[in-house]
Amino acid sequence: AILFEHETINPPPQTRSGSATAMECSNRNTAFGPLKASAVARLCEAKFDELAATFPNDQSEFVAKLRKVLAGVVMERSVSAGGDCSTMQVVAIGTGNKIVGCDPGRPLSKAGDVVVDSHAEILSRRALLRFLYDQLELHSEGHVHGRDPRDPRESIFERAGASCSPPRFRLKSGLSFHLYISTNPCGDAAVIKEESTVYSSKTHGRARVKLDAGMGGAWASSYEEDTSRFAVMSCSDKVARWNYLGVQGSLLAAFLEPIYLTSITVGHDFKLSHNHRALYGRLDDGDQWEEEEESAGYARHRPTLDTVLPCVKLPTRGNAMPDCGSNWTVGDETIEVLQCSTGKRRDGEESQVCKRNLFRRFKDAMHSMEGGWRGKVCYERTKRDLAPTHQDAKEIFLRHFRECSGPWLSNAERCHLNSFYL
Repeated sequence: AILFEHETINPPPQTRSGSATAMECSNRNTAFGPLKASAVARLCEAKFDELAATFPNDQSEFVAKLRKVLAGVVMERSVSAGGDCSTMQVVAIGTGNKIVGCDPGRPLSKAGDVVVDSHAEILSRRALLRFLYDQLELHSEGHVHGRDPRDPRESIFERAGASCSPPRFRLKSGLSFHLYISTNPCGDAAVIKEESTVYSSKTHGRARVKLDAGMGGAWASSYEEDTSRFAVMSCSDKVARWNYLGVQGSLLAAFLEPIYLTSITVGHDFKLSHNHRALYGRLDDGDQWEEEEESAGYARHRPTLDTVLPCVKLPTRGNAMPDCGSNWTVGDETIEVLQCSTGKRRDGEESQVCKRNLFRRFKDAMHSMEGGWRGKVCYERTKRDLAPTHQDAKEIFLRHFRECSGPWLSNAERCHLNSFYL
């Protein structure tokens, strides 16, 4: 049974998923399946409804456009010794389905202050990074980011192994993260044919890119040599990457052991075989994975894939392609709205989830735990030097990804977007 605000719902009623207003539920069936997937989806949709309610009534049409695609991350915490009872809480939300516009007359900023990819999955993961920094800072000494020092036992992290520099942490036992996406990730997961075979056409399993502020439909191999086109890897490809390198990214890898998603729930148009192929199955084709994985300390992860129960009515997606996205992290009063074509907030200020601000969070964490780190340092060099194991694992992934799906086109390298100092 799943409990929302102490009301037992088994199975969920035939209402919109946003009808449950509580952001926490208790679950007494730890096996992941449609029931728990429905709980994850309902919590994320309900959280967005709650956040949307903070906007004035005359902006209801704008808020509806924000919901074109919604993604969220739910943290599950076991509350019993046997793990048969747990709580769920939404910790990150993202909406959007566009990338930054690349105008030849207006070169893309190389200062790390632009959010290049404003698709919902990507923004929700960036919002999750802010939550991870919040939790990491509970282990720091002194006043960090306007917060008073708190008991590190409140953190979701614990020390990992003997003392080292920088200190290493891992996720506490009994904690897990679930990703919800209101529709199939763009790219390979969205290449759905009527045939039942997973690889039913030559187009399946291939790396794809987002072009011209749109969706991920073009083959990456077609633009490997064409650097004049601004191409961003599809969400299917990026989720597949998270399933090997973890969601924490390069910077947090200096502090954290890899953090993997336990499950991925897709709302509309879910096809298990296609999501399985796109999000991790196609990476099983490599012959030398196991030996290299063991040496790098990373491994291919296979999160559970599912969709909601038929009786759960998800909000209808609009037909509009709005030039706006949003993100929210637990603790924020409301959502931050971005203009996707510029990669900044609507007032022109940089987003809280841009590389520059996340790098600032990293520097603050390093200063609080190691001292120093007040001078200017290079973003690209910091990622390379402080997390060498992650960089090695990244090279392994990119090599096998090319063999299995195609080239990984990195705008950070093609357009030199990671060379900024802070």
